[in-house]
Amino acid sequence: MVLCLAIGIGANAAVFSVASATLLRRVPGVHQPSRVITAAIRPMEIEGIPGARFRRPISFSQFLDLRRSVDGLDQLASFHTLPLHVLSGDQSHRLAGQLVSADFFPALGLKPEQGRFFAPEEETSGTRVVVLSRSLSQRLFPGEKEIRGRTLDIQGVAWTVVGVAPQGFSGVWLDEPIDLWLPIGGYEELERGASVGKLSDPAHGWLFWFVGRLSEGNQLANVQTDLDLLTTSLSAQSGEDPFALDLATGVGLRAGKRREVRLLLALLAGAALLVLIVACANVSSLTLAAVLARRREVGVRVALGADRPRLVRLMVIEGLLLGVMSGGLGLLFAIAANKAMEGMALGRLLPETRNLSLDARLLLFTATLAVLAGCLSGLLPALRISRTNPVELLRRRPESWRRFFPPVRDLLLIVQVAISLVILIGGGLLVRSFRNLQAIDLGFHPEGVTNFRLDLERQGYSEAEGRAFWEALLERVQALPEVKGASLASGVALAARVADGQMSMVGTEASEALGQDPLWVTSYNIGPDYFRVLGIPLLEGQELTETDRSGSTPVVVINEALAKALWQTQSPIGQMLDIGDTAWRVVGVCANVRRSRVDQADGFHFYTSILQSYSPTATLHVKAGGNRSIVDPVRLAIRELDRTLPVFEVSSYTKEVAFAKAQPRLTTALISLLSLLALTLTLTGIFATIVETIHQRTFEFGVRLAMGGSRHHVRNLALRHALTLTGVGLTLGLAISLASSRAIESRLFGVEPVDPATYLGAILLFATAATLAAFLPASRVSKIEPRVVLAGASQI
Repeated sequence: MVLCLAIGIGANAAVFSVASATLLRRVPGVHQPSRVITAAIRPMEIEGIPGARFRRPISFSQFLDLRRSVDGLDQLASFHTLPLHVLSGDQSHRLAGQLVSADFFPALGLKPEQGRFFAPEEETSGTRVVVLSRSLSQRLFPGEKEIRGRTLDIQGVAWTVVGVAPQGFSGVWLDEPIDLWLPIGGYEELERGASVGKLSDPAHGWLFWFVGRLSEGNQLANVQTDLDLLTTSLSAQSGEDPFALDLATGVGLRAGKRREVRLLLALLAGAALLVLIVACANVSSLTLAAVLARRREVGVRVALGADRPRLVRLMVIEGLLLGVMSGGLGLLFAIAANKAMEGMALGRLLPETRNLSLDARLLLFTATLAVLAGCLSGLLPALRISRTNPVELLRRRPESWRRFFPPVRDLLLIVQVAISLVILIGGGLLVRSFRNLQAIDLGFHPEGVTNFRLDLERQGYSEAEGRAFWEALLERVQALPEVKGASLASGVALAARVADGQMSMVGTEASEALGQDPLWVTSYNIGPDYFRVLGIPLLEGQELTETDRSGSTPVVVINEALAKALWQTQSPIGQMLDIGDTAWRVVGVCANVRRSRVDQADGFHFYTSILQSYSPTATLHVKAGGNRSIVDPVRLAIRELDRTLPVFEVSSYTKEVAFAKAQPRLTTALISLLSLLALTLTLTGIFATIVETIHQRTFEFGVRLAMGGSRHHVRNLALRHALTLTGVGLTLGLAISLASSRAIESRLFGVEPVDPATYLGAILLFATAATLAAFLPASRVSKIEPRVVLAGASQI
């Protein structure tokens, strides 16, 4: 019984630890987090493109108008995340920085660990001051206690360190750790391409995210209403495009991701809770059997004057002790699960599970669950036996109890079977969904390919210098003996590094195909040999080559989906595309590639040559031969060209694909594990039910055998009882599964929530397992000796 409850408690504690590390985790150093709000530009519909939405950023001058006029907030600050190259010694580091307004740290209620934060006059004065995170200060200045006054070379410019953020604080978002913060006035100096005057230009939008602090006594809904009126008024006064902000309480996860995480964890928590209910029902059933064995003891207690409340209290205390022991074992199960998931990538939806630790919240949750589970498991038998006549309790023959206990125990078994079938069907649907996901043709074959991300713009390269660097890099890397091929790309499939652009097309046939409406496509700059290196099939035409460079005829390769959308069955080779202000000639058609999500087709793509249409930031794809690692040789080749250029996001392409599938894989594995646990617990309950049925009906079975009944017939009587209960439970579970099928629909791919094969397979699996679990104890009927039973002795 302890193990049964421990399994249910441990499953719930493990899910709670993930929720605690994501949804309930506080950002370190934030004062009164309940008053902190985040605001984001509200997405707007794109006219003419159903379902498409975008966020139109606002300018810094619009933010200033908003900050001056907003009511209900003590502070309102803006922040803008950007990558930075920081030179330390002879090596440049790629770091995550944020440009923040002066109210940023006060809005969060932070206090510096060392030095100070930004003064209001430093917001836009151009003063080069920087605040470091505690972890970065320790990395750059190990062993130094006083960091204030030190200087950092940030993208070729000296900045003075004025403070260090409190320990553990790494920004507003837990899944986007920040290394350093700079005044928002540094935008024009640090953001390449932001010319002088853009900071105050009301037409130059670049701010998406804001953080503030609610005034004492104000409610978020009231502030949201006032803010909507204010943004409408400000837009009307300036004559600019309208904008709006969506407010959310707390920091840690973005509002959209928080909703998705809640849905995922609700699914896991629901399954874990159902397992716990099955465990409690199982324990209650076993406790009823134990009470039957103690009937004479209870009868004597009642006969001697023990009242009903005292009797209930005694058994509840016993259940409580059982729950405490189960809780301790369940906590060990949860800790083991935490260790197994420590550092595991849960996909893009959840950050890595670095914080699954044994903390006060987990201890309190487990203790509460253990107490409730123990009390509930002992309460039902206690209430049942307390209502029984003492005379009945003192009867010697257990078969007289059939009118007292079987209805309760049978109901518990039906509940176990129904719930277990629901979880089993859910697990089956997720398994089929994940198998469909695994079978998807991604459109490319990344085996043996390693990615190296490089940013020449942050390093200060001009376009001419950048073009020369890309050509020299490809030449050096392709010459390495370990390398079978190398190329470049501005975007990485399944890594969400893409660039969106609007495309229209010239020509009569194309205009008719488009219906005069432009198409939105995803564009990529790629290097020569890109399709061969990544194993993307070229369906028609040719690849982009080294001859496709600046000054030559602009050429483009499009994917199959775009070719069919524009030219139907005609060949697009030689046709012209009007992309921006340039006419591009189609020279090839490639297979469709899953770019953003494994389970979702991305639509239309086109590829241009990085030697022809320059891109300062790109990923180097290198395909190695055999099992040899090419990370160190490629790093050395890059250092030979520029020893200070940071190389970041180095990863195997197969790991990128596995990371994209991590969340559905984990969800499927956990639900499947929980369904197997529920099935095991239920089969245990069926086994125990048969044993107790035989025990209670031994005298009846002995009489039947003595009167000439066959042992097979008597065995089937015992077996029929358990299988009837199982059938009722399966029917109930099927009805519940059909009624709640839509709850899991969003997690499925390529399978309907009411899939006949999955439902039938789960029912057959359960029915077969239940029959086997019932047959083994039922066969014990053949060992009953009528002579001995009728003499008043029971062998079972």
